[in-house]
Amino acid sequence: MDKVIEKDFDVLREAVEDLFDVPLRERTRKRTYVNARFVFSNILVARGHTKVNIAKYLGMDHATIVHYCRNFYGFTQADSKLKRNYEELDKVFSGQFNPLYKLDRVQLRERVIELEQKIRKLNKKREMDEAAFKKAIKKEERLKELWDLISLRVPSGKEAEAKKKINTVLNGLHG
Repeated sequence: MDKVIEKDFDVLREAVEDLFDVPLRERTRKRTYVNARFVFSNILVARGHTKVNIAKYLGMDHATIVHYCRNFYGFTQADSKLKRNYEELDKVFSGQFNPLYKLDRVQLRERVIELEQKIRKLNKKREMDEAAFKKAIKKEERLKELWDLISLRVPSGKEAEAKKKINTVLNGLHG
């Protein structure tokens, strides 16, 4: 597991253990311990962490984390204290959770260089798209009067007949 991710997990683990007053990694099925793991897991999943990483950190199988995520809503509806604890920890942790704050200068520099390269590529693609769009607009402008005439004069349901007649006229222009 990435050291930055593990640091974030440690920060949240300490907060959960303080609030619930239980060691998070203790293997027991007592409700207080399970509730603490419920909250811990769901906050991390909501932040985009994988269930596998959360399970490894807790020393569990990922299926347990899947179970926590599937049943969390029901448990919070039935237990208002669990819901309050979750909301309180989520607010506290949301301000602290950003892996960029944990990166050192070298890692930040690499990230900036990577993002600058992505920006250059996106700008090139945007410029190419703009050029293609301008070309399409110029092409469209050349035939604008014809499109206007056709849309005004062809009654609804008569498109196939109009297509045949226009094709006949255009064949005469090329021949």
